[in-house]
Amino acid sequence: MIFSCKIGLHNWKSDCEKCSICGKVRSDGHTWRYNCERCSECNKIRVNKHDWSKDCQKCYNCGLTRVAEHKWEGNCEKCTECGKTESNKHNWQEDCEKCSICGTRRYQKHKWMENPDQCSFCGVLRVETFQWDQNSDKVLLFHWKKSDSEGMIFYKRVDQEILIILQKIYFDLTELAYPTLKRITESDLASLSSFLEKFTQDKFWFMTRPEYIHKSIKSFFVEQIKQLDAVILSERDSNYLEKWKILLDC
Repeated sequence: MIFSCKIGLHNWKSDCEKCSICGKVRSDGHTWRYNCERCSECNKIRVNKHDWSKDCQKCYNCGLTRVAEHKWEGNCEKCTECGKTESNKHNWQEDCEKCSICGTRRYQKHKWMENPDQCSFCGVLRVETFQWDQNSDKVLLFHWKKSDSEGMIFYKRVDQEILIILQKIYFDLTELAYPTLKRITESDLASLSSFLEKFTQDKFWFMTRPEYIHKSIKSFFVEQIKQLDAVILSERDSNYLEKWKILLDC
């Protein structure tokens, strides 16, 4: 005989969506807010309802945590599975611009001020840092940074003595505040000397940060520095100029 409980007399304790007395069913009776896969009222279980897409170890919907391993193989500081980030996990000891664990690259991180030909932190030789895409036929001539967001690199190919290539680099900042390469444009330049002459026409040309100066053009900059009136330079100007002098050995 089928009967129904009176209003308010249903028993949902064993199953929030099915009365244990009369068998009446209802929808959306379970409470999953504290655990997506276990009702906090009747302990009913359901599977594959947690959302681990934002964090492998914490459900995005209910906040439940689990013991699970993030996947850091592709990037020591960003899980390839859920995208969660952590800081200070890369190893830059062997190469300031390439993590020895996961291979992630960053740019403009070598320390050249003590020795313009070898990084004082990781020991990498400067020539090795400019062999982009295994193009070892390039000779670095001049590299400088106009600001934190813009820099220029000049190099020539070994088999093309006249042709000078210009690369203009733009940087971007990630959520971890690491400078990363955003875009490179490459174009031909008929003469590096013509560029340098135009570059130094600005009386404050030295208010940029030199990264590398090839020995073949060092004498040009030495002469330009001799023409500067050091007396009128501010302390800030002098600090910028000092960086050029270190690279030029003057």
